[in-house]
Amino acid sequence: MDREQLAEYIFGFMPVLHRKLLKRRPKCVLPRQMMNVLHNINCHDGMPMKFYGKEMSISKPNMSKIVNDLMEKEYLTRGQDASDRRVITLNITHKGRETVRGHYDDLKSQIVESTQALSDEEIRALLDSFETIKKIFDKLEDHQKEHEENK
Repeated sequence: MDREQLAEYIFGFMPVLHRKLLKRRPKCVLPRQMMNVLHNINCHDGMPMKFYGKEMSISKPNMSKIVNDLMEKEYLTRGQDASDRRVITLNITHKGRETVRGHYDDLKSQIVESTQALSDEEIRALLDSFETIKKIFDKLEDHQKEHEENK
């Protein structure tokens, strides 16, 4: 299979995943982009704002606005890097963690509900497929990191 066909499958797969597994938009108190930033900070707490912006391809001005809004709502706090006080780090608060957890739980319950029609054999096949995809994506990520280090 050629790489262009693979790209077409990936583009087509993402909307299907949402349409088939998520019947409704998850309950969320934040706009999608803010929730995505909060989730990313929850996964990599205590990193500089530049890290999250690069990770999510969000410009510095947009990232600053999102972070300020999240701080105003008490989902985040700012800190300083121990080795360089000029570097500002972002830390998720208890309220932020609870919000991410609630969002995750809602998404998870929707997926569990959506997959009730599948047999145990189909669930196992899907799990095996996702494990294969994860291994391939991990390999791609390792390759990308090596490429960036060699620049």
